[in-house]
Formats: sequence, structure tokens, C-alpha cells
Amino acid sequence: PSHTVAPPRRRRRRLSKNARVLLLAGILFSFITVTQYVAALAAHSLALAVDCASMLADTISYSGNLLAECAPARLKQRLELVMSAISLLLLFSFTLFFGLHAISNLDVGTPVKQQHVDATIILVFALLGIAFDVASLLAFKVWHWDEAHGAAPKAAARTAAHAA
Repeated sequence: PSHTVAPPRRRRRRLSKNARVLLLAGILFSFITVTQYVAALAAHSLALAVDCASMLADTISYSGNLLAECAPARLKQRLELVMSAISLLLLFSFTLFFGLHAISNLDVGTPVKQQHVDATIILVFALLGIAFDVASLLAFKVWHWDEAHGAAPKAAARTAAHAA
């Protein structure tokens, strides 16, 4: 009789809590970045476009740090440092680009076509940005706290409760 050996089953790796937070933040920031870019065009707002660029840098940073979180331990720290450097480089580049663009808008000798800036759109996105930041921070606090402090405090609390 021939015996067939089934191929070994791969264990599905579960995302760590920290990875879940980074994934959630990356998705939230991707969504708001795309939406905010469209709103910046509609509102004719350079300030909203600058904030959008900053959020793009955050989104890229979250994605890179998610990659680092899922990487083998020997590469994790290196990837985290590389992502920090990329984030800083992006922020510097965006600041330089938009700063030069703003300065060119201030050129007094050139007539500027006035465009109405829709302040309501800007205010809505400012409030949404704050809400997304708070949601990301809360998710990190809730999900990361358990992982960072281990299950031991919870187990000790349960043991103490059962002993009482």
C-alpha cells in the first residue's frame, strides 16, 4: 500500500497588535489623504494641499513601519530607522516644494488670479484630521498596551480575583 504524505500545513501568522494598529492607521490615513487631495483642489487651498502632502508622508511611514513590524527581528530595527529617514526626507521635500510655491504666490510684481478659498471645506478636513489622529492614538493605546505589557498583569489580576 502506498502512503501519501500530506504536505505540511503552514501556520497562518497572525498580525501582532502593533501591526494591526499600523494597518488601521495606514488605511485611515490613505483614505483621508486621497479624499483631502480632492477637497484641496475643490477648495483651491494650498494649505489643505500641504496638509495632504504631510498625511501622505504619514501614510508611507505607517506602511513602512508595518513592513518593519512584520519583518524578521534582525531586520526590524534597521527598517524602522530607514522609514524614519524616508519620512523626514519626504517632509523636508514637501516643505521646500510648497514653501517655494507659496513664495512664488507672494511675488508682488506678478498679477495673481484670485480664487475663492472655501473655508468650510478646510474646517471640515481640519476636524476630520483631528478625529483620525485621535482614533489612531486610541487604537494604539488599546491594542498596543496589552502587547507591550504582556498577558502577565491580566493573568495576575484574574488569579487574584479567583483567590478572593
